[in-house]
Amino acid sequence: MARSRINQRLVKQTERNLILVIVGVIVLIVLFIFFGVKLLVNFSLFIEKKSDPTTSKESTSKIMISPILDPLTPATNSASIDITGTAGSGKYVSLYLNGKQLKKADVKSDNTFVFRDISLDKGENLIKVKAFTDQENESKFSQVETISYSNKSPDLSIDFPTDGETYHKDHNPLRVSGKTDSNIRVTINDFWAMVDDDGNYYYNLPLQNGDNEITVVATDDAGNKTTKSIKISYSE
Repeated sequence: MARSRINQRLVKQTERNLILVIVGVIVLIVLFIFFGVKLLVNFSLFIEKKSDPTTSKESTSKIMISPILDPLTPATNSASIDITGTAGSGKYVSLYLNGKQLKKADVKSDNTFVFRDISLDKGENLIKVKAFTDQENESKFSQVETISYSNKSPDLSIDFPTDGETYHKDHNPLRVSGKTDSNIRVTINDFWAMVDDDGNYYYNLPLQNGDNEITVVATDDAGNKTTKSIKISYSE
């Protein structure tokens, strides 16, 4: 009796396993019908393109290397500049300034190009180029070069000392101080002054007996300058 019960359990377990296998096979067949065919078609198309030399040549011909701009100075006080660079492919390059297409330049035999006397907008200018072929195939844009244009001279004041005053022993060295714009470099008689983020500057300037001329120069990143001078007297 015991053996017969064990055999019955084994038969039932085998039947269950067989049913699970059959269900799994059916599920796999359904999945293959809906998804496997698409995969096979895509794979066959991929192989066909790889084996077709005409297709590979056409796709390769459309790949163009992006041109490279030569670095620009961050700021300038000149209203126009020259823009240069190199282009590994393409017959000509097109220049874009602040998103607007300006002009074209031919690529020379040494793969260089140049744009002469490009007028800049006041403030920040974003410059990029793109290469083209005779068939109007085009590359991606180059890297973006940024340059700021300003021809405004910095504000400058000399708050201390007072022009024409006479100073004595307890004022040597003399603390020269004043105010300019932010991000400005200041020299006092060709010595670099300390300038804080708000444009306040100072320098402890040694004095000589007699008349002393004090010249303060404020210079911005674009090269714009403002110069002011005063004269004081010193007596020990």
